Amino acid sequence: MKSLAAFPIVGQQPEVLGVLFLYYPTPQEFPESELSLLATYADHLAIALENARLYAASEARAIELATLREIGQAITTRLDLAAVLEAVVAGAMRLLDNPFAQIILWDEATQTLRFGAAQGPDAERVRAQTFALGRGINGTVAQTRQPMILDDYQASPHAVPECADIVATITVPILFGDRLLGILHSHTTESGRRFITDDLRLFQMLATQAAIAIENARLYEQIRRHAAELDDRVKARTAELEEALRVKAQFLANMSHELRTPLNAVLGFSEVLLGRSPGDITPKQERYLRQIQAGGQRLLTLVTDLLEMTGTEGLPSFHFDRVAVQDLVGEVLEPLAGAARAKQVEMETHLDLSLPVVVADRRKLAQILHHLLTNAIRYTSAGGRVTVTTRRLESAAVLLSGGAAVGLKEPQRGNTAGPQDWVEIRVTDTGIGIRAENLERIFRGFEQVDSSDSRQYGGAGLGLALVRRLAELHGGRVWAESDGEGRGARFIVRLPLLSAPPPPRVLVVEDEALLRAQMVEALREAGFTVLEAPTGTEALAALDGQSPDLLVLDIVLPDMEGWEVLARVRDEGRTRALPVLILTGVDSVQADEAVARGADEFLTKPVSAQVLVETVGRLLRRPAAH
Repeated sequence: MKSLAAFPIVGQQPEVLGVLFLYYPTPQEFPESELSLLATYADHLAIALENARLYAASEARAIELATLREIGQAITTRLDLAAVLEAVVAGAMRLLDNPFAQIILWDEATQTLRFGAAQGPDAERVRAQTFALGRGINGTVAQTRQPMILDDYQASPHAVPECADIVATITVPILFGDRLLGILHSHTTESGRRFITDDLRLFQMLATQAAIAIENARLYEQIRRHAAELDDRVKARTAELEEALRVKAQFLANMSHELRTPLNAVLGFSEVLLGRSPGDITPKQERYLRQIQAGGQRLLTLVTDLLEMTGTEGLPSFHFDRVAVQDLVGEVLEPLAGAARAKQVEMETHLDLSLPVVVADRRKLAQILHHLLTNAIRYTSAGGRVTVTTRRLESAAVLLSGGAAVGLKEPQRGNTAGPQDWVEIRVTDTGIGIRAENLERIFRGFEQVDSSDSRQYGGAGLGLALVRRLAELHGGRVWAESDGEGRGARFIVRLPLLSAPPPPRVLVVEDEALLRAQMVEALREAGFTVLEAPTGTEALAALDGQSPDLLVLDIVLPDMEGWEVLARVRDEGRTRALPVLILTGVDSVQADEAVARGADEFLTKPVSAQVLVETVGRLLRRPAAH
């Protein structure tokens, strides 16, 4: 090389990126044009090199951000603290491309740094370590809350003898706001490996994500513990309440017996005395006896209402039947007519005789009517009037009327007639009236509008509360209307108009034709829909296609044992809860064995029609209609 020209490749900083050389093998001068061209080449090359470096840096930054995002997602989707710490450590190793990382958590109570999580060759060695503030790298970073890189760990004042193999370290604090949560640390034992500023930047970004995830995990754990404590307290309180309710129920049940027994004696003997021949008692004695009887009857009604309102006798059991509302109104009015006449209160009825027969609990519906009519007579003065009106309302009429069907409960039994039709019973009086602010209050238990009412008119404030309870248990509602004091009141009861529910379907599986026919006839007479099958195979087919409500099953069948049929019934999810009544004429089969195999009831043949019907009715939780 005899001739040489060199041009620096200078970036915009300015920064020398390299040198461009041009040489000739022979001695000669470079023409000005060539030198100018080389200078231009050097400028273009500088731009190209800077672009390449920027592109590489951009690619690296994009990869870093993507990696941080993935690590962040892995961290923040965990709520268990141990899982969060393990995810942070794994992310640190991935970011630094280093085989070791650890988290040390700050313990506020002991003012020390304790092991949190670690992965890599030194994980077991650091597991038992603790650090005081200011001791070693970790203690110093925790105290100063400043990140630290040591390129030559062994030459630093923080080196400790047990870490003689460590070459370089990188450590950053984990801060949530101004609170220290811990330390994120990594080190290398690889000779010549160093951590750079970019490593520190990434480590600090990871520490920020870790702080949020650790705090979230700790808050979640606090909430979980608090919820568990609350759950335990609720369970304990519930147990206390259940025990208190049991004691109350037992007390009131005992009181019920103690009150009803003498009351029944008073009523019974007064009835006996009143039934004696004329002349045995004087008119004055007869008047006193009737007053005793009326007072005793009122007290007995009060005791019954009290027990029903307090729930001592549990949720009232409903026995649904076909009820003609207009006939029931007449039955309830008849015994009250004397009281109305005595007060000179006129009774009127406007009954819709076209009302269909409804399905309801007859006694409970009569109780509703009795309380409403008794109240109306009680609060109406001489010369006043009490009117009972019944009518049928279609769903559209209900929604457009003042008593919109809001908050109505589902009835306990029966199917609705049409989209939803209703029967309305309205009791109107010309009595003392009710203020607007008291229209809701009067339905609360043990309350009357004015305490003076109980002295003037009598009553304990239970009747209307019981009326509401019974109406709601029928799936209906009740409310009161009044134009004000002295202007009378209207009590409206709306009950869903129900059609009779379809009779339960009973499948009778018996191979003896005569016995099967007898059972089928008895059950049909009792009002059940009866299916029959002489074999196990036909029984299984009927169970699959007919969906009976109860199975009456003989053990001895021609094609398979009844036990096998029972086992298949209990194994199949659709029929697992089906009530099964086992019948057998085999003496060796015992009731305990039948129940153990999955039967609900066991009867030994021959079985009377009455016992069969009663047992089936009991298993279906409905009165046996025989």
